[in-house]
Amino acid sequence: MSLVDENGLVQADVDSSNIENAYISDAIADGAGSDSFTYAKRSFGGFRMTRCMDGLGWYLVVQGTGGFSNRNRLPAVLVTALYLILAALLVLVLLAPAGSSRHMMVKTLLPEDPLTGLPNRNYVNDSFGELGVFNTTRYKSMAVFDIDSFKAANETLDGDSILQRIVQLTKDMFGESGLIFRWSGDEFVLFLEIDADEAEMKFRILCAYIQKETGVTISVGIVEVDLFESIKRNYHRAILQCYTVKEAGGNGVSRKS
Repeated sequence: MSLVDENGLVQADVDSSNIENAYISDAIADGAGSDSFTYAKRSFGGFRMTRCMDGLGWYLVVQGTGGFSNRNRLPAVLVTALYLILAALLVLVLLAPAGSSRHMMVKTLLPEDPLTGLPNRNYVNDSFGELGVFNTTRYKSMAVFDIDSFKAANETLDGDSILQRIVQLTKDMFGESGLIFRWSGDEFVLFLEIDADEAEMKFRILCAYIQKETGVTISVGIVEVDLFESIKRNYHRAILQCYTVKEAGGNGVSRKS
């Protein structure tokens, strides 16, 4: 069972290693409301139940194997149990110990990330308006990347230094050809003024540089920007490409026109 935000990023989970490190973006596409669970089939006979948490704007996602004969409905006692478990997960997230010397993936309401100096998601909201649409034709492609197994690496390495070095390498590779944002934790988004072909070529080189200099790898998803879609929809297309790389083992680039 997971609680995911509007982008599909896991914010609370029965498996703590998934928190801010895994995505269930397919659940967002289910179009769940707050009145009942939606039901969706998954591969190998699995299922996914999704329900919007009214007032929070996040989604409760239950995944498993088998199926329900009475779709979109769960017994009242089970719904109550799920909400109680969810409440406990939220408490654990909110009360997580602070002050660790390792990277804590802290979120901020400021438009700039204090660790890397990069603009963040709040900057995007401020700059591109409430509708979240591209207000210029200058951006040709969008890329999303994050660090493979970063939570594990963060336990033994200096997570802050890794993030800062990766940001510097990315800036060196792409120069003034776009904007780079620290999106969430170890996830970064780029709005690029170069086409997807050039972006793919540069990211393949960047993957090798990052692995050589930091000892970690990244998974990259690239799409051509569709100016008729919102930034959020373009982002979802790119993050799905990023998932494709992760499912194949990470350390690579997937691109979709």
